[in-house]
Amino acid sequence: MQLLFLLSLPLLSFLLSPTTALQCNNTLPASCLGPVPPLEPSTQAVADNLGSQTPLNNLSYSAARDAFDAFNIPTNPGLSSVVYTELNVPQGPTGNLNLHIYLPKHRGRKLVPAILYLHGGGWILGDPVVYQQAVVSLVHDTGAGVVFVNYTRAPEAVYPVAIEEAYSALQWLYAHAGEYGMDAKKVAFVGDSVGGHMAIGLSLLSLQRNTTLPLYQALIYPVTNLACESDSYTLFHDGPFLTAALIRWMIDAWTPDVSRRSEILASPLLAPINQLEGFPPTLVITAELDPLRDEGEVFAQHLAAAGVDTTELRAQGTFHGFWSVNALRQTPVARVARELVAVKLRGVFGTGY
Repeated sequence: MQLLFLLSLPLLSFLLSPTTALQCNNTLPASCLGPVPPLEPSTQAVADNLGSQTPLNNLSYSAARDAFDAFNIPTNPGLSSVVYTELNVPQGPTGNLNLHIYLPKHRGRKLVPAILYLHGGGWILGDPVVYQQAVVSLVHDTGAGVVFVNYTRAPEAVYPVAIEEAYSALQWLYAHAGEYGMDAKKVAFVGDSVGGHMAIGLSLLSLQRNTTLPLYQALIYPVTNLACESDSYTLFHDGPFLTAALIRWMIDAWTPDVSRRSEILASPLLAPINQLEGFPPTLVITAELDPLRDEGEVFAQHLAAAGVDTTELRAQGTFHGFWSVNALRQTPVARVARELVAVKLRGVFGTGY
């Protein structure tokens, strides 16, 4: 029995305990790593539908964005349940930050905590419309405001532009949160996939530049190593959903200068342990059937070795995208993961929502 199917308070307490991650090792063929684990039934149904789609890496960047959007947008909930503002701030490496702010509708006059949201999509895909359901749910689940960083995507902008844009957005948030009903002293990061990669980058830059760190960060199946080498890359080379070929297509667009891929801002898994000291408390959630699984879990181990308060959860029976892909968000494992993130953030914020 897969425990993640049991949506109960005892289960949630169990999920809050750290787990042991696998070490990255790319020396074994897939046949030596055991059979591919099964998907839980509702997730399998989504995977069957995805299997009929043209691989995104076989499309142009524009067509890939259209296909990604078409799969997500039709089930978005709308913005009537939140207070929404879009801003263009003349800051950052490109001279413009496009920020989308979502606030609880009935918050009164008190300041609410702030979540800086960094979205996934392989640096190429994703935007505020695609992520609307994930962001609005986060507002409702935590009672916080969400600032969504609509960073310049690849290949139009390459490494490290998007990370620097996100860093500029963070400094703007600390300076102007109160003007938009948010508390600059209660800031957290949430990032999925490459958004988790960027959240790690923001913590690294904040330490390097001696600027304010967040109270907490939640990293959902983060990218931590651009080398694409681990047992999970071997075992899930062909997916489901996220394949090794698709990841490499995305990395080529984001970091065309191969020589920079080993920089710790690009591959934070390579950071010396002592450079992770001082990181904020961190939740790392990985997906069982995901090429990125091992590097996320090993990064969690590195954080723990650096003395960081770290919680790591492997979401069983699912694959990359369960946090953001609307078709997967109501599967059992996705609901448990969302509640875990909300519990952690409410605890940090003291919202008791």
